Amino acid sequence: MFAALYPALLYIGMLFAAAHNFKFNLVAKRVTILAKRSVRFTAEQLAASAIIIFLLSSSAYGLGDYHLYSMPGVWAEDVPTGWMIKQHVRFIEYNKMFDDKSSKKNLDEILGASRISAGMLITKIGYAKRLWGEKSPWQLTNVLIVTAADIKMNHDGIKDQSASGMADLMSAHYFGRHFFNRMFHIGVGLCLSAPTADYDKNDPVNLGLNYWKIYPGILMHARVPIGNGLLMIDYGSNVEFRTKNHDTNWDDHDLTEHNFIFTYYTDMSMKYGFFVQPDFQFAINESELNGKKQNDGDFYTIGGALGLQYNPKPNLMFYFKYSQELDGRNAPVIKAGHFMMTYMF
Repeated sequence: MFAALYPALLYIGMLFAAAHNFKFNLVAKRVTILAKRSVRFTAEQLAASAIIIFLLSSSAYGLGDYHLYSMPGVWAEDVPTGWMIKQHVRFIEYNKMFDDKSSKKNLDEILGASRISAGMLITKIGYAKRLWGEKSPWQLTNVLIVTAADIKMNHDGIKDQSASGMADLMSAHYFGRHFFNRMFHIGVGLCLSAPTADYDKNDPVNLGLNYWKIYPGILMHARVPIGNGLLMIDYGSNVEFRTKNHDTNWDDHDLTEHNFIFTYYTDMSMKYGFFVQPDFQFAINESELNGKKQNDGDFYTIGGALGLQYNPKPNLMFYFKYSQELDGRNAPVIKAGHFMMTYMF
C-alpha cells in the first residue's frame, strides 16, 4: 500500500516543505549568471547586486547536475520489486571557467574568487515495482534524493566564505520496460528539484537556488555480449525547465542534457566493470534579469568521466568515478571524484 502511494506522498511532502519554507536544503545546481555577462562588468559594477546574484549561483554550481549522478545500469528496467539505497560521496572543485570564446580563465578574473569546492553526501532511497506481476517487462521506479553539502569559496586576500547543510530536495521517477530477453530497455523519466533549502539573496554562498526545476526525459539501456564479456550502454536525454527566482528577478536559461555510459564487464557474471561516460549539455534559450535577456543562450559544456564498478553480490554494487568538464562556454571547469554504494533489499 505504501509503495503504491509513494509518488503522491513524495510530491505532497515536497510541496508542503516548500510552502512552509522548511530548513531542508538538499541538492544544489548549476551556474546562473554566466561568464559572458560578468566579464563586461566594470570595477564599480562588481559591487552591484548583479554580481551578488552571480556569486550566489556559481557557488552552488555542480552540486546537483542530473547527469553527474548517473552510474552504469541506472536506467535498467529489470530490477526486482523492492527497496534500494544508494550512498553517493562526491567531491568537486573548480578554479577556472570557460569564457564566451571557450577559453579557460582563472576564476578570480571572473568571480573575484580563487577557488570553489564542495563535499557532498548524497542519499538516494528508491522503490522499484514490477508492474502487473514479477514476470512483467514493465517497471516503475521512484527515488528520493537527499544531499548534505559543505561548500567553500576561497578568495585571495579576503576572508573565505562557506555554507553547510542540506541543499534543494530532488526526486526521480522512471517508467519503462525491457525487450529481447532483457537485452534492450527503454523508458521515460521525470525528475523534480524543489526550493527547500535555506536561501538569502544577500549571502554570497548558498546551497539552494530558490526556484523549481523539472526534468522530463527519455532513457535507454542495452546489453551486447562481446567475447567472454558484456558491453552495457546507457543513454539518458532530458530537458531541464527552470522557474524564476522571485527574490532576485533572475530567470535562468533552460537547457537539454545528453549522457552516455559505456561499461564493459570482463565476464557474464558482471562482477568487474570499467566505464567511460561522455556527456553534453547546452542552453535552449537565454536567461533574463528583470525581464532583460542576458545573451547567454550559447552556454554549453562537454564533459567526461572514467570509472570502475565492483559487484561482490547481485544486490551490492560499488562505483568509483572521476569526472571533468572538458570544453564549454560560460561555464566552470569542474573536476569531481565520486564513490557510490548501492544495496538492494
